[in-house]
Amino acid sequence: MEVVNESQNDNLNMYFELGNNASANGNHTESIQWFHKGLAKAKELKNELKISEFSTLILFSL
Repeated sequence: MEVVNESQNDNLNMYFELGNNASANGNHTESIQWFHKGLAKAKELKNELKISEFSTLILFSL
């Protein structure tokens, strides 16, 4: 799993892209981990749209 700079943590799209890239490379476990990190950050930021998006991505990844 890539190391993420703390200054990048507010970029929810980064988690989406990292998860999609991991999935495209066949690493579904890593993909779900990125989506979980994105979900946690979205909850921290109280971003309801991204909470819904990451929740759906995790559900369909299982």
